[in-house]
Amino acid sequence: MIQEKAIYRIDNSSTGCRHGIVHTAMSENGLMWAFDTYWSNSITKEFDNNEQWYLVNGIEDRMSFVMMVDDAKEVTKEEFCLYDETDKLHIPRGYRGEKYLVNRNAKKSAGLVVESIRSKMYSNDNMIKGLQKDNAKLLMWEKSILMNEGVAQLYKNEKYELDVVDAVDMFSPKKEDN
Repeated sequence: MIQEKAIYRIDNSSTGCRHGIVHTAMSENGLMWAFDTYWSNSITKEFDNNEQWYLVNGIEDRMSFVMMVDDAKEVTKEEFCLYDETDKLHIPRGYRGEKYLVNRNAKKSAGLVVESIRSKMYSNDNMIKGLQKDNAKLLMWEKSILMNEGVAQLYKNEKYELDVVDAVDMFSPKKEDN
């Protein structure tokens, strides 16, 4: 039985539902409708005929329950990744951006939180190593310029198109020039 004010996945092969996620609402005349969340500004608990909608009576055998609208809590994309698949729902919404919903009764997965922390630490370590390499190159530039001010003309203040050694070799007078 399809519940009112609920979110469902739907086999969209014959409904035309944009991405297969709908929310339900009851009209004033007692008919249950499924609203395509792709076109919706929000997941509402009310009947809204400004959206793409389908009569539930003809499609309920292709609908599978996800969560009640009242149990859905919107979170950031970053926080969304910390919940188990069974507790979350990603809703792409056309040009209006995406929604990331989790069941408000769900708890973050300790394993996914630890994995996220480790991933950030790994990324930070790589960033630090990259910055240390950059600093080493900058130090070489600084030393070379202090030894020969003409080298300053080769420095572009970009991501070091030339390594300082190559730049100094290019700038240094050749033995034939002496």
